[in-house]
Amino acid sequence: MDIRKIFYFFLLVFLISPLKAENKKNQNKVPIGVCFVNEMELIPEVDSWKSYREAIDEEWKSGIKKVWKKRAFELQKYLSPQLVADLSGYSKELMKKYEEVPSLANVELTPITSFRGFLVLKGTVDTLPSHPLVQRWLEVYVICDKEGRRIHRVTITIRGERHE
Repeated sequence: MDIRKIFYFFLLVFLISPLKAENKKNQNKVPIGVCFVNEMELIPEVDSWKSYREAIDEEWKSGIKKVWKKRAFELQKYLSPQLVADLSGYSKELMKKYEEVPSLANVELTPITSFRGFLVLKGTVDTLPSHPLVQRWLEVYVICDKEGRRIHRVTITIRGERHE
């Protein structure tokens, strides 16, 4: 038997088998454009883009708010207390008591950074269980374009602050 035929047979089996398994899982897949980042890890658009200081007109705010509410309802079903606990890196034991994620649609978004026509909006979803000297929040960062009011990506993470 030709070695190339054997190679192609196994390659085909290798490529097709994950597809069959994936199709069964597609019902619970997170939409494209959503990123879950572990607690306090680097988020380039948040941690390295320049601060946004310009005023945003009310029409733009109203438009992005409508887009966000629709997207927030879609994302809410993927954001479970267990997922939030899994993002936690510092308070695993305290996160066992975390029972409910508030509605993303109610989060107020504020511009924090911008770069080449993109704007990053930040919203605090919830205050999380914390140690006495550390305050932690579940936060959402939304990358959108300034012109088209289109959301390009949503990042959900945990951020904290040490109090001394």
